[in-house]
Amino acid sequence: MSETPAPEFLALQAAVAGRYSLERELGRGGMGIVYLARDVALERPVAIKLLPPAVAAHPGIREGFLREARLAAGLSHPNVVSIHLVEARDDLVYFVMGYIEGETLAQRVRRAGPLPVAEATRLLQEVAWALAYAHGRDIVHRDVKPENILIERATGRALVTDFGIARRTDAPGAAGDEVIGTAHYMSPEQAAAEPVDARSDLYSLGVTGFFALTGQLPFEGPTLRAILVQHLTQPAPPVTSQRPALPRQLAEAIDRCLAKDPAARFASGEELAEAIGAVRDATLEVPAVIRRFERAIVITGLLAVGFGVVFAWMRLMAPTGSGGVGSVLLAIWALSVLDVLSHARLVIRGGFGRTDVAAGFLAEARSREEEEAEFFHGAGPHAGRLLRLLQRPAPLFPPLGVGALALGVLLPTLGVRSPSARVALALLGTFVLTLAVPLALVSPARPRIWSRLAAGGPGRVLFGLAGIGLRPRPRTAPALQPTEVLLGRAVASLIDSLPQAYHEQLSEVTGVVRRLEARAQALRLRSAELAQAIADAGPARGNPRFADLEAARRDADARLAAALAALENLRLALLKIRAGVGSPGELAADVDAARRITRDEHPTGGTP
Repeated sequence: MSETPAPEFLALQAAVAGRYSLERELGRGGMGIVYLARDVALERPVAIKLLPPAVAAHPGIREGFLREARLAAGLSHPNVVSIHLVEARDDLVYFVMGYIEGETLAQRVRRAGPLPVAEATRLLQEVAWALAYAHGRDIVHRDVKPENILIERATGRALVTDFGIARRTDAPGAAGDEVIGTAHYMSPEQAAAEPVDARSDLYSLGVTGFFALTGQLPFEGPTLRAILVQHLTQPAPPVTSQRPALPRQLAEAIDRCLAKDPAARFASGEELAEAIGAVRDATLEVPAVIRRFERAIVITGLLAVGFGVVFAWMRLMAPTGSGGVGSVLLAIWALSVLDVLSHARLVIRGGFGRTDVAAGFLAEARSREEEEAEFFHGAGPHAGRLLRLLQRPAPLFPPLGVGALALGVLLPTLGVRSPSARVALALLGTFVLTLAVPLALVSPARPRIWSRLAAGGPGRVLFGLAGIGLRPRPRTAPALQPTEVLLGRAVASLIDSLPQAYHEQLSEVTGVVRRLEARAQALRLRSAELAQAIADAGPARGNPRFADLEAARRDADARLAAALAALENLRLALLKIRAGVGSPGELAADVDAARRITRDEHPTGGTP
């Protein structure tokens, strides 16, 4: 607290004396001053927002502030800052809310730059859930922006605050009789003082997501009017124009939120949360035991290349002694293979299977693709194109190198006795393999190939051998958790939290959830396989199957989204029942819809 407190501080402290003890000012704006205080009875920190007395002197603004604060006080959600008390005493109008120790999203981006993809998807999904909850109670926030999103330091949780200009969609004045909000984040319909609904908040969240992921805003201008005109007339730039390496689904979700036509945006916060959540499994950290397993495979592969080169040169220079050296090298390489098996056993003991390993390798490939795209983008358009052009023949290096070495060794059997030709081929093969090794170490293609091998026959054989005599232990830490797994666990937890009388009625829900999880996992794998096939096929003009592959991938993605939406609907229905605002009839309708999805005869969308 400063040595000379402001008059507002002294007046507010006098009004709340005995209940709250003010400590210091946290910040102020045109519609409020926020103080850090302590709840004397409960011994907890709180934040008190005071309407500036000069503003509170206007009866209309005063009543609107109280009405909207009381409206926000009715919200109770894990991602909404709770309001404990709303009061008006003489010329003082204020409300008491929970104090969140942390920083705003705006402060976070200014301090550390654009958010990593994993953190951004989680925060945006949590904000979408909070908005969906408010929209379900006919409340539109009308000022969604990074300054109104708090990030709790202890948990990283996102909480939406400052519903101070929120208004019920069915209340007088909701038809858009005034422009309210922050210009940089304002939807076109809000800028035009037209009627707004939940989709206006989703536009503002799209701008917020653009800022969180790039550190920049889609529209800038010298004046507020110029910014509003851009929101009204100019299409927003794709978020990938500023950050090319973003996952496709996340970029599409942000761009869709920024559509000028509200009808082209997501219909609800739940739908947006589902779209964002679909990329979270690709951004989770790969468990350490799987990363070490990959490292063991890399070492074994490098030894195979190195020993192969040494053996080839031995055959060229000292054919009579190469047999013994080859046996020694083969024995050493066999030990490295045993090391791979031992790491596979550690993976199994950690509770992971080959599908987890395949997912881990795929996540690693996607991470490398993001890094590679950002690197090429940073190198500039011309340098980036040149680097990509040089990288294209890289997959041919290993077979060319091995072929040159083998040909150099086998030339005598083909009737060619020239030593210089043999040495030249061996030198060529060694040089090409030397180039191939570093390219393979950084290439996203390598973990993608290993992901397919782990999910297929080679992985089945390897883990079958490694798992002899082992019984997998329960996981002590979360593995790669796709959205369907997280939602399934959330539903199970909600069922357990309900009174015992409900459990018999909900017995069927558990089975439906398991079938939805299995369906979503199959569709997720199908989508990844199709994405790889599309990448392998090349541009549409070069491959007639390109359009078929794209259509199949979109179909798989749509079916996956439907399965995840069904899981989310079950979770929300159970949340409503636990809160006392839901009904068994609503849950039964959601269960029937989920059951129809699980009965779909073509969960993977067919083979193109």
